[in-house]
Amino acid sequence: MGEQELPDGWCTSEFKNIVSFVIGGVWGKDPGDMLDEDHQLVLCVRGGEIRNWQRDKGKTASLRAVKISSLKSRELILGDILLEISGGGPDQPVGRSVLIDDEVLNFESNLPKVCTNFLRLIRVSDSLNQKFINHYLQYFYISGEVIKYQGGSNNLRNLKYKEYETIKIPLPPLSEQNRIVHKLDRLFASLEILKTKLDAIPKLLKNFRQAVLSQAVTGKLTEEWREGKELDNLTFKEIESLREISKKAFIQNRGQKSYKYKAATKIELGGRTKGISELFDLPKSWAWVSIDQITYNISDGPHFSPEYVSPKIGKRFISMRNISYNGINFNGCKYVSTTDHDKFVERGRPEMGDVLLTKGGSTGIACTIDSDFDFSYWVHVALLKPIKGVVVSDYLKDALTSQLLYQQSQSLTHGVGNQDLGLLRMIFIAMPLPSFQEQQEIVSRVKSLFTKADTIEKQYSALQTKIDNLPQAILAKAFRGELVPQDPNDESASELLNRIKEIQNLVKKATKLSEVLA
Repeated sequence: MGEQELPDGWCTSEFKNIVSFVIGGVWGKDPGDMLDEDHQLVLCVRGGEIRNWQRDKGKTASLRAVKISSLKSRELILGDILLEISGGGPDQPVGRSVLIDDEVLNFESNLPKVCTNFLRLIRVSDSLNQKFINHYLQYFYISGEVIKYQGGSNNLRNLKYKEYETIKIPLPPLSEQNRIVHKLDRLFASLEILKTKLDAIPKLLKNFRQAVLSQAVTGKLTEEWREGKELDNLTFKEIESLREISKKAFIQNRGQKSYKYKAATKIELGGRTKGISELFDLPKSWAWVSIDQITYNISDGPHFSPEYVSPKIGKRFISMRNISYNGINFNGCKYVSTTDHDKFVERGRPEMGDVLLTKGGSTGIACTIDSDFDFSYWVHVALLKPIKGVVVSDYLKDALTSQLLYQQSQSLTHGVGNQDLGLLRMIFIAMPLPSFQEQQEIVSRVKSLFTKADTIEKQYSALQTKIDNLPQAILAKAFRGELVPQDPNDESASELLNRIKEIQNLVKKATKLSEVLA
C-alpha cells in the first residue's frame, strides 16, 4: 500500500521503527534438575503452541526452569506480541503471531510466562494500539505476503527477521486505531459464533443420514407406504432355492464342471452373530436374514501385495482406500498386469450391481458397483454378489452402512495392528429384509433424502470457504481505512510517529547514561 493510497491522517512506518523491544526466546531446563536459587519456574511457550493459540491460549505450555537473570528481560507482559520465526514446514510458512492479553497471562497459574527461541518476543510502543499492530501482522501472514521473507529448507522454514522488520505498516491516527480494533473485535466475535454453529453442521448431517438408514432398516421410513398393500416376502425355502441356482450358474461360468452345494449360514444370535443383542420385531412382510442367505458368493482379493505396473499396460487394482458410500474412486488406484488381474478375479469378478465391503483397515464401508470398469481388488475388500430378485444391491449397501449392521461388522472385526473382518465372520451379520418391492421404495427414499443432505453439505462447504476467507477480507478493508469512518480532529499518524521517535531517543539516552553511571 503506497503512501498516496492512504486515507487522510494515515502514514506508513517500517515495523522496526514502532518496536521498543525485541528479543529471542530462551529454552529452559528441566525443573527437576535446575530448580535452585539461580532459577525460576516458568511456563515456556513453544513454537508449535502458537498455531491455535487464539482458541486454546497456549494450554500446552511447558513447565521449565530459567535463570532469573534471563527472566528479567524475557518475561511476557500485557501487549507483547509473539512472532513465530522458526519451525514451519513445506505446507505451513512461519510468521504467525499472537498478542499477549489478560487471558494468556492468567492462564492456569501465576507463574511467569516466557517464549522459546522459536518465537520472538516483540514489544510495540505504548503510544500505539498493540492489538492493531498484531492484526496487521496476522493479515500479513494470511495474505501470503510473509512467504517473501521465508528462509531455510522446506522441512524447516525460518523467518528472515532482519528483512521482515522492514515491512511497512499502514498507521491511522491512534483514535482511529482504537475504533478499528473495537470494530474488528465485534466482527471476529460474531465470526467465531458463526464458525461454531457451522462446525456443528457436518455432525448434524452425519446423524441425519444415520437416522434415515436406521428408519430404512427398521421399516419406519416406509411405514405409511406399506398401508393397504399386500406385500409378501419370499420364504426362506424360496430364497435358498434361488441362491442355489445363482451359485450353480456362477460356478459354471468359472468353468468348474461340478460342485457340492452348501446351504447358507443362518443367524447365530449369541454365537457367531455379534454386535446385536436381539432380533427385534419387524413389519409383517419383513424377515431377518444373514448376509450369507441373500448372497450367492463372497470373495476377497490376493492376500499379498502384488507387483504393480504402469497404467498404460495394466488393469485397475483397488484397495479399501478407494471405497466410500458414494462409490469407487479410481483416482490414485494401483495397476496390475492383465495376467495377475485375471488370477485375482477368478474367485469373484466385479460386475455392476455387486456390493463391495471393506474388510481390512477401516472395516464396514460399503458401496455398490455402478459402472462396468474392469478392475480387481485387494484382500482388504470383499465382493458380495446379491441374489437377484431377493435383495436390491443399493438396499444391501444402505443396510450395511446403517448403525445396526455397521456395529455388527465392527464386533466381528479382529486384530490390533491389522484389523480384519474375515469372510467367514461377516456372513453371520444379521439384516432385516423387506419385500423386493419395498426395498426399491426404501432405496428411492434414501437417495432422495441423501440428495437433500448432499445439497446442504455443498452449501455448507461453499459458506465455509467464504467464511475462511472473511478474516483476510475484513483485515484488508481495515488497513485500507474502509472499516470505520475517519475523524478529521484525530491527531495524524505522522505526528504520532514523531512522538514515538522522541520517546525512543529519550530511552536510548537514558540507557547510555545508566551504563556510564554503572
